[in-house]
Amino acid sequence: MPATDDVEKVYFDGKSVFVPGATSVIAFIDGSPVELKSEAAAEDAAFADAEEGATGAKNEEECEEGDEECEEDEEEEDSDYDVASTDDSEADARDDAAYAASSDVTDRFGIADEVRFWSAVGLAAVFVGSAVMGVLQHMKSNEAKDAYDDLSDVEDQLLTEVDKACNFDGKCREAMIQKADLGNGYTIAELQKRKKTNKDTQDSYAMARNIWFGVAGLSLTAAIVLYVW
Repeated sequence: MPATDDVEKVYFDGKSVFVPGATSVIAFIDGSPVELKSEAAAEDAAFADAEEGATGAKNEEECEEGDEECEEDEEEEDSDYDVASTDDSEADARDDAAYAASSDVTDRFGIADEVRFWSAVGLAAVFVGSAVMGVLQHMKSNEAKDAYDDLSDVEDQLLTEVDKACNFDGKCREAMIQKADLGNGYTIAELQKRKKTNKDTQDSYAMARNIWFGVAGLSLTAAIVLYVW
């Protein structure tokens, strides 16, 4: 196949490598190119090398020492190879293909692992931040709950006294709640409004707490999945 193409499928059974549609491939081991040939191609190459060696030996035997014609033939054969004008485009193409293949492997596998790792680290940071925010919201919710409980105790005591003073008369009780001055114009009705405000504040902080803890749980789960993956 062309040197610029990548091998899409490679099968390995522990001993032999099979590449569909290819008689030889270039594998890079420790950065060095190694040509892998099929068994048939390797046998043919070995046979060709042996035959060429035998032919060369025969020619050497036929060329006697001091034979001027033989020496002239050898010089003509050597002159056929022009080192300066050798075409290295195929070798350069293989080098470029090897570099591109190395980059592709890094893009497809190395970067993916790195992205997953740093994504897991980022999600772990989100988990920590969300957990801290959840704890802060929980503390605020508890403060609002304590204030609500304190006002509830005060309200219960005041309503008990109102019921005694009004002899459990509904109209008298309502009038006392709206108009009875507890000091500086502060009435039981104002106390009930303050109590409602504290309840709404508690619910708001509780909802925010649940949201932050939910984000923390999802972030931790996703971080563990990415890290294990």
